[in-house]
Order: sequence, then structure tokens, then C-alpha cells
Amino acid sequence: MAANAYDQYKVEMAASREAEHAGDIAAAIAHLERAHILGQRYLLPHLATHWRMLALARTAQNGPETRGQILRLVAAIPGYIFGWVPVGTPAARMSPLLSRCRFPQTSRLTSRATASGPAFCFGLGL
Repeated sequence: MAANAYDQYKVEMAASREAEHAGDIAAAIAHLERAHILGQRYLLPHLATHWRMLALARTAQNGPETRGQILRLVAAIPGYIFGWVPVGTPAARMSPLLSRCRFPQTSRLTSRATASGPAFCFGLGL
């Protein structure tokens, strides 16, 4: 992962933890979705993001989201083995696996990290 993409990924992951500790689950999810878009081409950041989304879903006792994140964690590894990794997806159960979405531009990096999508896709429905 490019250094500046990885740096922004780390910022989003840290911001998600801060938002979760502050009790702002919606903000935590939004930061995780940004981190997912930035890191989904790389196996370890991709898995780490889904792991955190799974933890949030379990904390919120959201069964459908929990199952969706487990599915994504399991599917990520074969996806890398066979070279099939969607780009620009927010990783939420409510969004299709192949949906392409953008998030509000916070830097030039985010515009390069996201595919041109039809709409903003936030909210895991927690």
C-alpha cells in the first residue's frame, strides 16, 4: 500500500476507535467504511477492517450485520487467492458485495482510492 494511502487508512482506523469509545457508533462505522475503501486492495488491512466491523456489529447485537461481516471475512481470503477483490466498496452488509460507492472527499488521496460511484454509501444499519 502506498505510504500516504496507508497513513490515511491508519488515521481512519484510529478515528473509528475514538468514535466508538466516545459512544458515536455511526461515526465509527463511517470511519471504518473509509478505511475499508482505502485498504481493501491489501489483504491485512482489508481483514482488519472487517474484523473491526464485526466487533461493532456484535457490540450493537446486530445479527444480520454480524453474519454479513463473517461472510466478508471468510470471502476475503479466497478473493485474494483468485485475484477477485472489488474496489471502492464500503463493506456494509446493507451494500451489495460489488457496489461501488464514494465518501465525501477529505483529500486528493480519497478521490484516487475510490472508484467513481453513484452515491455515498454509509450506514451499516446498526
